[in-house]
Amino acid sequence: MTTAFPRFFEFHSITVLTTDKCTAKCDHCCVSSSPTRKTAMDFAQIRASLEPLFETHPIKVVVFAGGEPSLLKNDLVKAIAFCAERGIQTRVVTNASWAIDARRTDSMLKRWRDAGLTDLNISADDYHLPYIPLDRLKRVWNAAKGLGFNAVIVALAYQKGSRVEYQQLCDLFEQPDIPLVYDEGGHAKELDNMRAADGTLYAICRRPSSRSGRGAQKIGTEDIAFVAGRNEYSACPWLQSSPAISTRGELVSCCGFEVRKVKDLNFGPVDDKLKDRLDTLSDDVLLHALTQVGPKRLLEFIRNKPGAKVSFDRHVSMCEACEDLTSKPENIRILRENAAEIAAWTISRSRKRRAPTVS
Repeated sequence: MTTAFPRFFEFHSITVLTTDKCTAKCDHCCVSSSPTRKTAMDFAQIRASLEPLFETHPIKVVVFAGGEPSLLKNDLVKAIAFCAERGIQTRVVTNASWAIDARRTDSMLKRWRDAGLTDLNISADDYHLPYIPLDRLKRVWNAAKGLGFNAVIVALAYQKGSRVEYQQLCDLFEQPDIPLVYDEGGHAKELDNMRAADGTLYAICRRPSSRSGRGAQKIGTEDIAFVAGRNEYSACPWLQSSPAISTRGELVSCCGFEVRKVKDLNFGPVDDKLKDRLDTLSDDVLLHALTQVGPKRLLEFIRNKPGAKVSFDRHVSMCEACEDLTSKPENIRILRENAAEIAAWTISRSRKRRAPTVS
């Protein structure tokens, strides 16, 4: 299922999925992390995975996520410093479970910042609440002030009837009108003029929860807060430019769900053969279709074909639609069998940005 396309992959950011283990077992976790999972990377593995990519791609940002990346302890600090020494910005995505008191919170943030960490993302919502009390979030938010971070962002997932919501966080932080990263339609806002006096952007990223990963089993469609204007039909902008490294050192298409289990989105280990594999994949019709047509339209294309498996009629986001499409081998088979039609459709969209009627 290949055709002649121009150069495809050019990575500008990388997410390192440092560990499957987490201090929480949230119902909405898109990568199904939990305290019982054990796989984790050490600094040597992280360096070995990143170094070849730094040499071949113009990477500007490395995101350390998980699981809970703070569980890597000094290995995480070394990884941050390794990137910072090369002029690469870094971000840690954490649940703040470690912020048990002021001393520990100050110490952790100072170690990360001294190593060169530029951005801090903290996850907090109804799903985290059974495992991590909100006072830890508040402790991190306050302790980060004045440390020189580029941005400190609270990632807030919500569903119908959420207890932890935007106004509750403003009240918790005793700070009215905290900037929101996205508007109600899911469009990114211009935030540079909303930086605090210390130069840092303190903001909340409020997005509807998704039925990805564990969420596919734990979150009911009746609980989903579908928002008018959020475009589930979007084509994927991340696959070409923002892949992830799995806990097993594989390069995978993204961090939107547990992608390493999807054969067609797992590009294999970061080794001396990776460039050849990526060169071959640059002509793959499915990958181009995901970036030009989008997973939702591909789902509609296969929906009525024999053997297709589609879990949801409506999707919260492009990422939720992508997991619904690609995590089922039957769907991939149908896409491969219709490669010629999909290739023509993809080329048409890439050239004219319009799609044919889907039947």
